[in-house]
Amino acid sequence: MRLIQNMCTIAEYPAPGSAAAAADCCLGAAGRRLVKIAVVGASGVGKTALVVRFLTKRFIGDYERNAGNLYTRQVQVEGETLAIQVQDTPGVQVRENGLSCGEPLNRCIRWADAVVIVFSVTDYQSYELIGQLHQHVQQLHLGSRLPVVVVANKADLLHVKQVDPQLGLQLASMLGCSFYEVSVSENYNDVYNAFHVLCKEGTACCTRRAVGPGKQSDDRLLTAAMGRCQTPSLFSHRWSSTHVLELEKTPSFPGDFFSERC
Repeated sequence: MRLIQNMCTIAEYPAPGSAAAAADCCLGAAGRRLVKIAVVGASGVGKTALVVRFLTKRFIGDYERNAGNLYTRQVQVEGETLAIQVQDTPGVQVRENGLSCGEPLNRCIRWADAVVIVFSVTDYQSYELIGQLHQHVQQLHLGSRLPVVVVANKADLLHVKQVDPQLGLQLASMLGCSFYEVSVSENYNDVYNAFHVLCKEGTACCTRRAVGPGKQSDDRLLTAAMGRCQTPSLFSHRWSSTHVLELEKTPSFPGDFFSERC
C-alpha cells in the first residue's frame, strides 16, 4: 500500500474545456484514474478514525480535532489500479436556521467525485443530520447525481447505542445511497468495503461527469482554505502538529512516501 499525505494541497487540473482537460480529467499520478472522496458528518462521529483505518488498517482511538487533511492512496478496483484522494473535514454544526457549512467545507464537497456521510449510532443528533447533509451535498452538485455512502459508526458500543442501524438503512434507501454499519475500532473489512463500493461508483461518476466552469477555481480556493494543516502522528495515538507518521520503522510523511505491504 502506498499512502501519501498531501498537506495543504489539492491537485489542480487543466483549464475546464481545454484539450488537456478532456484528456486528463480524473487522472492521477502515472495516468491512473483519480477518484476524490470527501468524508463529512457531525463532530465526534469518528470521521478521522474512519479515514485512518481505511488508509492504514490501524485504529487510533484518540485525536485532536482535525484540520482537514487530504490523503492519497492507490487501490485495486475490479482489476484496475486507481489513485484516490480522501479529504477529511471538520464536523458539521447545526444552527437554528439549519446546517452550518462554511465555504471551505462546501468547496470540499464540490471538489469531490463521491462523498461518505458518517453518523454515530451513539449520537441520535448525528443521525438526524443525514437527510439535511445529503440534500446539501446534492445541491452543490446540481445536474449530476453524486455517489454517496452513508456509514453508521461505533457499532460495537451497544451499551450506549441511541440509533438502531435499521433506521440508517431505511434512510439510506430512501436517499438512494449505499449503507454500511461499521465498527472502526473492531472491523477493518466493513470499512474497506464501504470505500471500495464508493470508489467504483465514484469512478463511474467521474467518467461521465463534465468539468464545470468553476472547477479549477474551486480546487485553488480549496487549497488556500484548507491551508496550514496539522500533521498527524499515528504512532503516538494522538494527532500532533509536531510529529510525522511512523509505523514499524517505515518512512514518514508529509513529503515522503509511507509504504506498507497489504
